[in-house]
Amino acid sequence: MAKVRVTLGADPEFELVVCGEVVGASRVLREDIRLPWGDIGVDGAGYPLELRPVPSESPRTLVVNVGQLLMAIPKVVGGYPSTMCEAHPIGGHVHVGNVMEKDYERVVYALDDSLGDIFYDLSPGIRIRHGYGRRRD
Repeated sequence: MAKVRVTLGADPEFELVVCGEVVGASRVLREDIRLPWGDIGVDGAGYPLELRPVPSESPRTLVVNVGQLLMAIPKVVGGYPSTMCEAHPIGGHVHVGNVMEKDYERVVYALDDSLGDIFYDLSPGIRIRHGYGRRRD
């Protein structure tokens, strides 16, 4: 039986700060910017800047891809990413690929049980008021 390769992805969101002001990412980006480490785009809500790193079988490689995209923002987008959540709810989530359907719920619970407290404590009020950041999301 062939071994299944589980992949990890993510789509972290940030506010975009241009000239000291939080602006909706859709005001600056008209289309995704494609880079070797993934894409920089606009979240479906239109405000957050969303990173879409290339998925990887290695957590370390995924983190490197996110870091490369973060460092590219000032050069290719203009402005800086912020996690202050001053104007918009931001967040993101982890993608786990190639998990068998019967194991999916166990994986979600394992991630939430190991990382949920950390991330929930980081959720600012604006995010929670908009209905994000609940367990098992």
